[in-house]
Amino acid sequence: MIRIIQYIRNTLSARICWWVLLSVTILFVAALLIMFRFSHNAIEKESLAKAEQMLNGKVMDIENMLHRVNVATTNMRWNVEQHLDDPDAMVKYTMQVVRSNPDIVGCAIAFEPNYYPQKGELYMTYAFRPEPESDEVLLSQDPTIIQPNEFKNVPYVAVNWYFIPKAENTTCWVRPHAPDDTINSTIVTCSVPLHDKEGNFIGVVASDISVEDFSSAILETKPFPDSYCAMLGVQGTYIIYPDSSYLYHKMVREVVKNEPDRRVPEMVEKMLAGEDGMYHVTMFGKDSYVLYKSLNNRHWSACMVCPGKDIFATNKRYQVYMILITLLGILFISSFCWYFVSHQLQ
Repeated sequence: MIRIIQYIRNTLSARICWWVLLSVTILFVAALLIMFRFSHNAIEKESLAKAEQMLNGKVMDIENMLHRVNVATTNMRWNVEQHLDDPDAMVKYTMQVVRSNPDIVGCAIAFEPNYYPQKGELYMTYAFRPEPESDEVLLSQDPTIIQPNEFKNVPYVAVNWYFIPKAENTTCWVRPHAPDDTINSTIVTCSVPLHDKEGNFIGVVASDISVEDFSSAILETKPFPDSYCAMLGVQGTYIIYPDSSYLYHKMVREVVKNEPDRRVPEMVEKMLAGEDGMYHVTMFGKDSYVLYKSLNNRHWSACMVCPGKDIFATNKRYQVYMILITLLGILFISSFCWYFVSHQLQ
């Protein structure tokens, strides 16, 4: 190294080549840094816009489906309240809701205990599809069966889809869990309270939709190879998540409470508050961009998680190519300069 330095100091051609090489290298490095900076910002902006557009599209599809189910259930409430003197008509109404709405996999009309003494203590009619896309509609009038193969021997008055709209006296979307929360339901229910002419609560009209109907579309939304989507309920429960073990008994606040990046719990609270936005955080040990958007009248929140390495994977390849080209350019200029100066001096 000392000999090289002495050679450059003592040789005019070497000194000229050194200063040319140094100047060109500084200019190339400055140009690359500026280019990388602007390309990084441009790719980040373009990639997040692409992810946001995909998320908005899926949210709109789900919103449209939820709206159709809500309208159908609300319209049926009017029919039921106009014919409370005919309990047998409830069978026809539940069948009608399921048959005329392909999004609905089951519909229940349930009444307060002893509302129809001639029908027994509990009276409910429930029409359902044996398979989500089946045209066949079956009927159950057993008040201890709410969803076949899922809820058995559980009175409907003890399940969320009935007692939550009764307690809140408003239309709501709920996971129809039993009080002990031991049943892994694959449906979400739109529950509309019923009232008599005096305004007293008398029962519930409830329409079920299958989470599987829109979870596949949500989970397949992948703008990048390792990105994924999820959907959260207002209480912090997972409605849709790639890891099915999270779906029924895990709360998002518990999952993220030990994250080193303290912006993650802050982001979760904003999601559960029904806000829209984007965070750049380190979550589960990975640099990630999280886009989130509220839906279902701010009761649910959909989010898309995009790993930073996926977003900038293409940019990094281009950076490697540009660095190689720059090094080759510097080597070529250095060789040419050395040859030209040496030749002229000789």
